[in-house]
Amino acid sequence: MKFVLCKKNEYGDNAILDASDNFEDLIKLAKKLVHDDNMENALTMDDKLREWESVYVQLFNDAGDPVDNSFYSGKTSIFHTVTISGEDNVDEYRMEEVSASYKFFIGYNVRKSDEEIWACNPKGQLIENINDQNLQGKSFYYVKKNRQGKVD
Repeated sequence: MKFVLCKKNEYGDNAILDASDNFEDLIKLAKKLVHDDNMENALTMDDKLREWESVYVQLFNDAGDPVDNSFYSGKTSIFHTVTISGEDNVDEYRMEEVSASYKFFIGYNVRKSDEEIWACNPKGQLIENINDQNLQGKSFYYVKKNRQGKVD
């Protein structure tokens, strides 16, 4: 099955950036692109943590661990979607139908490259709601099933 990496920018325009048979590869690329958008600039680290411009939505289970077989799949005109990859199928659900918590990846710590940085509001509180006002005007990277079947 083909998957596509997409970006929805602050104006609501969507673009397909890449395609792969392996959604994990696209998630890694999405996180790299988000990191580059937010961290590879001349701002101080404090400013980078306040002035980020894009996110990747990460799903977590009840124990607080990342959910490896699920990923945020963007927003239709009505609702946000999540895709869950099982052994035999890949299904898309409305975000509210999935029992998971959400954090918004904005980059890697430049001193500890494996430490992920998550979006916070101006008070320093972790953003965990896709409708949070601090996400307005931000770009979202997401992975979707390719409905056309083939992207070259």
